[in-house]
Amino acid sequence: YNEYKSYLRYESSLGDQESTSLLGSASKRYEDLHENWRQRPYQHLFWLPKDDAIFHALGNVDALSSYIGLTRVHCGCHDDVLGDLRTIQCNLQDIGSVIATPESDNKSIAMPTFSTHWITDLERKIDTMTTQLPPLSNFILPSGSAASAYLHVCRTATRTAERSLIALDPSHGGDIATVVKYVNRLSDYFFTAARFCSYRDGVPEEIYTKPELE
Repeated sequence: YNEYKSYLRYESSLGDQESTSLLGSASKRYEDLHENWRQRPYQHLFWLPKDDAIFHALGNVDALSSYIGLTRVHCGCHDDVLGDLRTIQCNLQDIGSVIATPESDNKSIAMPTFSTHWITDLERKIDTMTTQLPPLSNFILPSGSAASAYLHVCRTATRTAERSLIALDPSHGGDIATVVKYVNRLSDYFFTAARFCSYRDGVPEEIYTKPELE
């Protein structure tokens, strides 16, 4: 892959025909390598099987970040929430590094970190939004404005990610305990942000009522 990038870097100094031939050759080697790794039943990360709990956790965190990216498209004029969502996506990227680096006897491997600051930051934002909302006295349905509905999807995806994090081996080590606490608070953030956006958009919350039997 690095070789392929090097060819790209020098493309501008080559003639069109020579550049096309050179890039085609490098691209073919890269695709062959990618296909070879894709078909293996084991991933390169510490040679773990593809159904290992680490890959489940990484996949669920990646899915959550993708849902957040989709939500950013539909948050409209909620600039404060949009800023939060981008920060959360960056934090999830760092969380992926923590998940992908379990403690080992190889001390040359630098352990990625995740600060408890981000837990406090979420709690502060939850409190700020809550003070501007009417009290919640009933169960509500995931609905409201478009931004609210998408944030509820993020909330449920966060719960899935949290469950997969808890399923990791207790000996995983590093800052995984901090990561679990952050993701736990993150679902509360999404619930509150969903209510907050719906309230600001002027869309009433839909209260749960038990359906009557016909």
